[in-house]
Amino acid sequence: MPARAERARLYMNANDFSQARDDLVEAYKLAGADNEIAMQLAYVYERLGDWGNAGTTYANILGRDPSHEPAIRGLANMYFRLGDWTRLEGVLADAHRRFADKPYYYFIEADMWLRRGNRAKALVALEAAFRIAPNDKIVVGRYLVTLVAEKRYDKALEVIDRYINHEDFGPWVKAIRARIHVAQGEPAKAEALFTQAVTEATSDSLTQVGVQLRAAYGINVAIDKLMDMLELRPDDWQVRAVVGGMCAEAGRMDDALRMLTEASQLADDPDDLIDIYTSLGTIYYKTAKFPETEAAYLQAISIETDNALLKVAPLNNLAYMYAENLDQLEKAIDYAGQAVALAPNDPNILDTYGWALAKLKRYDEAVTHLRRSVGVSRQQTTLYHLAYVYEQLGRGGEARRLYQEVKTALGDDTDNPDYKQAQEGLDRLDGAGP
Repeated sequence: MPARAERARLYMNANDFSQARDDLVEAYKLAGADNEIAMQLAYVYERLGDWGNAGTTYANILGRDPSHEPAIRGLANMYFRLGDWTRLEGVLADAHRRFADKPYYYFIEADMWLRRGNRAKALVALEAAFRIAPNDKIVVGRYLVTLVAEKRYDKALEVIDRYINHEDFGPWVKAIRARIHVAQGEPAKAEALFTQAVTEATSDSLTQVGVQLRAAYGINVAIDKLMDMLELRPDDWQVRAVVGGMCAEAGRMDDALRMLTEASQLADDPDDLIDIYTSLGTIYYKTAKFPETEAAYLQAISIETDNALLKVAPLNNLAYMYAENLDQLEKAIDYAGQAVALAPNDPNILDTYGWALAKLKRYDEAVTHLRRSVGVSRQQTTLYHLAYVYEQLGRGGEARRLYQEVKTALGDDTDNPDYKQAQEGLDRLDGAGP
């Protein structure tokens, strides 16, 4: 691997894709059209929004090796993101011919047809995936859910009968069948099957059973039914966590806190407990209960685990609260720094760290982290933060451009806090003169 390619990796890790591109172009020439370097270069072109050169790079790889699957996948995914359906259809036809035993490309095809509003053709693609991989849970699940959405109940029931007693598939397949009974006006049959599904669900299938309950009844009725079934799993933390998450989504915050607190009392695996306390902290934060938020996040951070990445979310969320709500900026810097050390390329963490630095008026340092965040994902809040820092540094032209980008991205959402703050920034710049 040429030294330029190694240096390009460092630039990519720092989200400096322009420098990475320049090094990879040279490395590609030196290595004699190496496919590994070419794939990295195509990825960098995509990150820079240079779709033309990305497509050319993928095409060059396939010109040398027509069955190079990473390039085929890269090209297919790029055309899907761009909505370039004609080219995507061509890539998929070639992929189906070369990789006839892989359902992945039929998934992309189904998603393409759904994006284009043709559910019938999406179903044809999923039927093909099902024929290829009838024992793949994801394939079976997507096929069944699409059949139900299309009200192809007879066909769905025919497929369900193949798996209804399957040890792994059975519980969520029963839940899909129960959903069909609801749609067909057979509430007693639905209740019985949903009860069986909840009773028998494994840790892997419980969430999917909840999804089918929600699809059948709506979120609030589904929550009430699951609460009535808690006694079926008296010692199970997971069902309470699932219900708690649904309650939070429905705005039933007191119920969410009660369910997740019960889950924390029943769970014993450290990783599960970190997730539960992180969820509790998030709900407390949404209800502006900052002392409880702090306690929950600190509890999550304190739990020993072999998977330190689980602590990234509570570290980042705690740092953001310290910076944004409690004006405890040194604490914010401390916890955001710990999060950055664990996940140095996460745009949300880079934003939190940069914003905390900005609040401490350490603007030169803030720019570095906020620009890295924007390089990964141009989120409106981060763009506002970076614009504000540019403004403080006297870089009015760059600040104005980003403030305007925030407003343009949000369109008519004038009540959005980022929109309001961007407008205030523009007003300040206009008041300051050219």
